[in-house]
This record gives sequence, C-alpha cells and structure tokens, in this order.
Amino acid sequence: MNLTAAFETNRTVSNLVQLKDSELVGQWRDSTYGLANGRIPFDVNTALVPAALYAIARLAGMQGVYPNNSITRNWSSVAYARARIWEDNTLPLFEFNRTVDNATTLLRQYTAQNTFYKGPTHAGALASYSSDGTIVDYGLAINSSDTPDIIPITHTDTAFRHFLLNSTNDSQLTAFVNASANAILRPFPAGLTTPVGVVVANPALSGKEVLTANFTNSAYHGTVVWSWQLALMARGFELQLDRCHAPNATTSTGTAGNGTVTRSTGSVPAFCGDDGVYGALKAAYNRLWDVIEANKDQLQSEVWSWTYSVANAANSTNANGTPNNDTSATGYKFSPLGVLPPPPGVSGGTESNIRQLWSLTFLAVQRNSKFR
Repeated sequence: MNLTAAFETNRTVSNLVQLKDSELVGQWRDSTYGLANGRIPFDVNTALVPAALYAIARLAGMQGVYPNNSITRNWSSVAYARARIWEDNTLPLFEFNRTVDNATTLLRQYTAQNTFYKGPTHAGALASYSSDGTIVDYGLAINSSDTPDIIPITHTDTAFRHFLLNSTNDSQLTAFVNASANAILRPFPAGLTTPVGVVVANPALSGKEVLTANFTNSAYHGTVVWSWQLALMARGFELQLDRCHAPNATTSTGTAGNGTVTRSTGSVPAFCGDDGVYGALKAAYNRLWDVIEANKDQLQSEVWSWTYSVANAANSTNANGTPNNDTSATGYKFSPLGVLPPPPGVSGGTESNIRQLWSLTFLAVQRNSKFR
C-alpha cells in the first residue's frame, strides 16, 4: 500500500514500481539482460500491482485477515479505488507504435543484423494484423525514471494482464486485446510465433542493434520459448474470450483522471461486439494452441530454443497460405537452449527440471473446444 500510494495522486513514470537500487533483476526475467537493463518492468506495473491491490481490497473485507487499526480500516475501499487507477493509467505509459512502412524497414534491418535468423521478414503480416495500419505494442520495460524511454521489445508479459485482470475500461481494453492478439498472429520476426512456440521477447521492431545482439535464440530470456508463458497466454486469452459469453452487457460513461472512460458495467466488454477484435482474439487463441499441440513433447521443459535453416524453409506455408506446423518443412528446428552459444559476455543458458512447478502448468491448462 505504501509503495503504490504516490502513483494514485501523481500518475507519472517516476511513481511506478522500479527494481531496487542495489538489484539488477526483480521479476521473472531474472537474467542479466532479461529486461534490457530496464528498471521499470511492464508486468509488475500494469498487471501484478493492480491485481495485488484488488486482492488487498478483497482480503480487507474479510474479518480477521488484517489488524483492525487506523492504517488498515479503510483498505477495502482505498485499495479497490487505487487498483482501478493503476489498472487504467499504467498501460499507456508503456505503449509504443510503428507504422506498417516503418515496421517493414525495421524487419529488413533486423534480418540483416542478427546472426541466427536469415529467413523471411513476414512483413506482409503487418498490415493484416495491425490496428488500422498501425502496429500497437507495449514495451518490455521503461528504462528508468531519470531516462523514461520505453524499451520497444515485443513480449509475452501482456499475458499477465489478460490472466490477472478483467479491465472495464473499454477503449483501452479493446486496443490491448487487439494488439496482444495481433502479436501472436504475426509470424516471427514480425510477431512472436514460430513453429516451435511463441518466443518470450522479440526486438525486431526496436531498431536497436544492442537489443538485437542481446535478445537472441541463445539468450535465457531472448527469442526463446518458455512453457509456462505459453500456458499463461493461452489461459489469459481464454479468460478474456469467456467474458464475451456472459449475460447482461451494458456500458456506462465516467471519468478517470482527466479523461472520460467508457466502462462495461455488466460482465461483457465492448470488444466482444467488435467482430475484428473478437475475431483476432479467437484466431490468436487457436493459433497459439495449434503451436502448443505441435510441440507437446517439449511442454514439460522450462525453456527451449530453435535454429533456422534457409535450405529447409521451402514449405513454410501450406497451399492455402496458413502456417505449416511441421517444423522440418519450415526451416525451424527445435534446439535445447543449453547447446547454443550464449550472446557475447553472457554465461550460458540454464534449464530447470520437471520438479519446478511452472513446468507443469499444462496439467491444468487445456484447450477449450468451445472457442475452436
């Protein structure tokens, strides 16, 4: 509660939650370059903090959970109101955009600069999976409060917000759902999806050589696949799709900060009535599950990677233009992360065993047939 108070009254980058001064890491991307030296993580601020505040509000309403004193007595209402502020006002601080033309140029640069992928840019997917011709995305982190630059890396941490929050800020939610779905629907390097899984970070649209050099297919939190992130995204998409099948959809207009916000006052958000956005979310859910099922033998691993060979890439798409999930025909080949040489100056990737619970998430997360 103390950590989140300042942002409630002054909604600036400097009042977001940052890594502790003495620490290089502070969330799940705990490798040296996992956040690209950023100090203000996307997932912590846009999802974990508001979710924690909502949880505090609920717990404060239960007798005996917190001491009944002058500090905690009003937490039920205070934490709830603050959660809404964090939920509504943090996401825009991480947003960055690219035009299709600019993104196309950046993809050409990326494939020329990186040392591990020389395949197609898939720039044609940009216009198909965009927001009216604009690539809307959300940075992996913000550099720091002193230099508040967004680190423009496409990533899977958007899944935290889909999984933990049910936003009622309709305009913001619609844009976020659309952007998240499009990032899955675009093949790597235009997006996140490869035949061996969805990569957890992609610097292709950053235009920064230092990010390209450090977020590789051999970096622990680079263009690699993490099993639990696949599960988190799959379940997060499912939860959002489920909201579209609840009764009594209504909306209301209110204010948040200095702006006007349209909210779902029933249980069905506005994006459910937008055929393009709902269709993109449903298609992304199924594209994700197609890839998950194609890589079922790897799902109990913590993390894995891939290599790419142009010589084997002749059949990367089917006759109807859909992606080919047979990795042997796409140029992609599964690779254990530990056998690939790490980026310069970084120690080799490590992999955990099956006893690590987040490697077992697919025991609980399964494809929902009603969304096929």
